[in-house]
Amino acid sequence: SIRRLEAAIEDARKKGYLGKRPFGVDFEMDVHVHPGAGAYICGEETALLNSLEGKRGEPRLKPPFPA
Repeated sequence: SIRRLEAAIEDARKKGYLGKRPFGVDFEMDVHVHPGAGAYICGEETALLNSLEGKRGEPRLKPPFPA
């Protein structure tokens, strides 16, 4: 469930695995849970982007790419 995942992420932050200077290394790393509609179509990259932007998870029209 989302609550368990968020609790695990918070636990990782408290232990120093995430956030500023994880493991004492000079960089920052964090994880955020963004729940979506759960539709199979959101596996398509442009549909996933729409879902993350709060829009309906429908594929966008893509221009044809040269072969």
